[in-house]
Amino acid sequence: RYGCYFFVLCPNKHLEIIMFGSWILLFIPVPSHCLPLQVEIHEDFIQSCFDRLKASYDTLCVLDGDKDSINCARQEAIRMVRVLTVLKEYINECDSDYHEERTILPMSRAFRGKHITLIVRFPNQGRQVDDLDIWSHTNDTIGSVRRGILNRIKANAAHTKIELFIGGEIVDPADDRKLIGQLNLKDKTLITAKLTQVSANMPSSPDSSSDSSTGSPGNHGNHYSDGPNPEVESCLPGVIMSLHPRYISFLWQVADLGCNLNMPQLRDGARVLMKLMPPDNTTVENLRAVCLDHAKLGENSLSPSLDSRFFGPSPSQVLYLIEVVYALLMPASATLGEDASDFQYNFLKSGGLPLVLSMLTRNNFLPSADMETRRGAYLNALKIAKLLLTAVGFGHVKAVAEACQPNADGNIPVSPINQATHDQALVLQSALQNIPNPASECMLRNVAIRLAQQISDEASKYIPDICVIRAVQKIVWASGCGTVQLVFSNNDEISKIYEKTNAAKEPDGEDEQVCCEALEVMTLCFALMPTALDTLSKEKAWQTFIIDLLLHCHSKSVRQMAPG
Repeated sequence: RYGCYFFVLCPNKHLEIIMFGSWILLFIPVPSHCLPLQVEIHEDFIQSCFDRLKASYDTLCVLDGDKDSINCARQEAIRMVRVLTVLKEYINECDSDYHEERTILPMSRAFRGKHITLIVRFPNQGRQVDDLDIWSHTNDTIGSVRRGILNRIKANAAHTKIELFIGGEIVDPADDRKLIGQLNLKDKTLITAKLTQVSANMPSSPDSSSDSSTGSPGNHGNHYSDGPNPEVESCLPGVIMSLHPRYISFLWQVADLGCNLNMPQLRDGARVLMKLMPPDNTTVENLRAVCLDHAKLGENSLSPSLDSRFFGPSPSQVLYLIEVVYALLMPASATLGEDASDFQYNFLKSGGLPLVLSMLTRNNFLPSADMETRRGAYLNALKIAKLLLTAVGFGHVKAVAEACQPNADGNIPVSPINQATHDQALVLQSALQNIPNPASECMLRNVAIRLAQQISDEASKYIPDICVIRAVQKIVWASGCGTVQLVFSNNDEISKIYEKTNAAKEPDGEDEQVCCEALEVMTLCFALMPTALDTLSKEKAWQTFIIDLLLHCHSKSVRQMAPG
């Protein structure tokens, strides 16, 4: 409350001082009837930050290129970075102080992360319980894993305490909000679980509760203290920002300015804030509405085309839109839920696959973007392409199989399926048993198989041509030596980077990710169009490409995935 007064009474003080006063709020319990006041304080603070950002932004936009202007620009950019940092810390602190389960997830973990299978063992239990395989992912929480275990064994969560042990050490219930990725758990990690029946009336012991535990004692050690609390969660500053499109729109401008001025701190400062906010509500609703409209009406739709959104002038906006699409296609939770299923179908039906493939093939996609922006866009576009191409593969196999089925009279109907198409479908069916990897991409495969049931009758029209394979090959080639910016350069220029063995850069983590995703997409394309490999293998450029990946690439992961 004192923080409220400090903020209201000192609106013209320096931002850092105002923030200090507002920060006091983080340590004062706010009754539910005061939530509107808390929202007002958050909104005032956010707006104060954005007013300062806008003033500096306007100054930067009108500066000339002389020496004095360059110095002034640097000072204004530093001011903007400081404001962005203060706002980032403010949102982080508010998020950390929210001790319940998050349901409105920040953009950074709104999508399903890398798949992790956890092996859960129950030693010394009264009844024999087999080991459980729990599907999780790097953007999942330990609390979610606890709930998943209780659901699998059909335990009464209100009267069952579950303790988890990793490597012999107990997992503190206070860590339930931590992500699997933050704990560096590997695939097939063994977790030991201990179940204890507790009475609903049993008082909680001082050492079993924490300052975040306000729920029933029976919940201690299970998961979040009180479960989701939408009323309070909607008052978090990041969530508030996601409800007002002006914030995300201006952050796109700030990030683009950082790119244009070659100031990575400014670009990244704006993008970190975008990651802390949940996906912008207006952006999400617009994408859902446009895809639904195009899926229903096709060419008769009056909605703006998807192309117009993803081939726009703002690189930061385009990157953000691709990230939102992936989060809607593969959300962190309820990946197989109805909302996700509807969007998966509508996005594909509205031309989502040709759109994503055009991002990978056209040189007018992000023509002025810097390397970091292009790399991020490619990574997400490749993930989307992998999902949709897998669905097309399963759908095509299903369509060919159905066309060859005998009718009610026992006669095989006359169909347009010739022997070559039938044979290629058999090759595709065999390939899809192993790609994408059944162990690491099991959820993606489940999503793709379900989507395939809905689009099998038109799957063949989505099969890519050899131009797509050539474009993806260039992405693999360029990112494999850490130079994704050379994707539209000639083959010799890329190959020279590999030939300079001592000078060649080992791709960093993000380049390696792009390269590996592109290799998977290329493999899927070959499975869908097997004749392409015969054509490419006769070309000198393809042979050089294979040699560069197998012999000269510094990344072990890439060498292992490279086609032989």
